[in-house]
Amino acid sequence: MYFFSKPDLVQMLGRVVDVFITIPNELRTQHQYLDIPGLFQKATGLSLEKYLFLGFALLILPMGQRPGDFKETNWFIVPEHYFSQTIVPQEEIDLLMQEFAIDAQSLKALYTDQEYFEYNFKGLVQHPLVTFDKQRYFPLSLGFLKDKMALQVYWVIFDYIKAKYGDEKLSRYTNFMGVCFEEYIYKLLTRIYPSSPLLGGRLVREITYYPRRRTPLKTADSILINASSLILLETKVSQLQVYSTGIVGDLEAFRDDVRKIVVKAFQTIQRTKEAFRQGLLRNELPVEPTSIQAFYPVVITYGTFPLFPIVWKIVEEEIKKIPDYDPELLDKLQIVQADEPEMIEAFLEISGITFETLLQKKIADPVYKQLSFHIFFSSEFQHLRPLKSKHVNQEFEHFIEDLSVKTLGKKIDVPGRQAQSAPHQKNNH
Repeated sequence: MYFFSKPDLVQMLGRVVDVFITIPNELRTQHQYLDIPGLFQKATGLSLEKYLFLGFALLILPMGQRPGDFKETNWFIVPEHYFSQTIVPQEEIDLLMQEFAIDAQSLKALYTDQEYFEYNFKGLVQHPLVTFDKQRYFPLSLGFLKDKMALQVYWVIFDYIKAKYGDEKLSRYTNFMGVCFEEYIYKLLTRIYPSSPLLGGRLVREITYYPRRRTPLKTADSILINASSLILLETKVSQLQVYSTGIVGDLEAFRDDVRKIVVKAFQTIQRTKEAFRQGLLRNELPVEPTSIQAFYPVVITYGTFPLFPIVWKIVEEEIKKIPDYDPELLDKLQIVQADEPEMIEAFLEISGITFETLLQKKIADPVYKQLSFHIFFSSEFQHLRPLKSKHVNQEFEHFIEDLSVKTLGKKIDVPGRQAQSAPHQKNNH
């Protein structure tokens, strides 16, 4: 139960397109702007769009297999045949396989030389297809293959900038990606909380305010206004240290991650609550402080942040180290990870309840309060699955249309908004 988490491929695809292509292009005037698609192409030789198209094509074969159906001839990919009916140039297919694949000898060398390989699988995370003969490529993990196409995009660019330009530009990259993710979440929230003539603007973006005789400060990234409560949301693009935290199990490294991701966000949220109570936000946030009875702090992370009781205990311990921490805020704290924002959007569409009510229900349950939204939805609202919003479905349909035109040279129908067919592949005996 604690480890239930199945990131949805359709939602992952839409997020990558928005965060790494669409939104960076919209933020060209932002002072830390970087050409993210351009950097990805320099790193891999492929446009990010083509990488996503071809990566998705690689996933169709293994995703289409049912347990027990795998045979010697139907679970490996032979690029020469797999892409034979596409209009993709051979050089782009070669670049794709360089990025996705690793040969067995190199994998063996990693196993021999790398500490904790049995928990790390570094070679398979970066190159999830394994080949023995440079002709047949085997996907040993469908999860790694999905991650390579989606979550690894961030790290492909990260590693390239670090090696090519050093820490100064790397810091600019992480800051700009934080801005892009914040914008992505804001757009999602505007679909949940649209403005209307009757209700007015219920969603307020980050406010810069000026405490008396002090330097300017910023509020949480987004504030959702309800009749008697405020939902204070802070986004974090920082991710867990994969090696120290996820592999070696270094508890102090994990506490460092908690401080960097959750505690820092909590401090911003607490400062926002205090500024509101003091009337410092009255011009930008036209809500009478006495009308607000509750505050709901929500931290939204770009990467995976595992949630179960022992982790929550560490989160609480680190927050309680903050001088004058707010126990009421800590009691209501929620962490939203990975593709859960898209699941929440879909849930609110389907269920008809509000975000405020959803938070109240989850917080009120002593078990689910400390667990992920993935677990909460799967256990308590199984009848509403699958959770895909109208926006996600529309984006995926558009993605498939573009993919078919740019890889097959023609449009294909996508029944039920799901891709069911793979590029033709002949058996290679």
